[in-house]
Amino acid sequence: MEATQVPQYREEEVITADIREHWDWVRQGIEEILEEHKHLTFIPEDVYAECKAGRALLWVGPEVWAVTTAERDQFTGAQTCLIWLMWSSSKSTPAIFKYLRVMENIAAKSGFQGIEARTPLKGLGKSLERAGWSLDHIVYRKEL
Repeated sequence: MEATQVPQYREEEVITADIREHWDWVRQGIEEILEEHKHLTFIPEDVYAECKAGRALLWVGPEVWAVTTAERDQFTGAQTCLIWLMWSSSKSTPAIFKYLRVMENIAAKSGFQGIEARTPLKGLGKSLERAGWSLDHIVYRKEL
């Protein structure tokens, strides 16, 4: 079976942006993500507020956007770029795989020691592992 080629994009095609200027399509994507993942507790306006407050950063590219945050290890001080949300208008290939190398390069050039993405989808994790990522931890939760 021949492997499917995932289109790769160049770094210059992904730029930081003001969420206000892209709110219509970012909100649409957040609403789709929230509909698919009922366990998430934020609302679209929370993402907007985090970006406007400078605690999260919006990246846009052809048919895709991502929101990242900086996570700091409390013991070592190491900075990790967390891909908090990522969405693509094209549903043929998950957005993260179209822009994986771009996001890795951006994180490295920005001084991050690592990059993370969180997902409840086991299949996505296996694909990330094939792309050189490793499983860091698993979180189980029980509502009380």
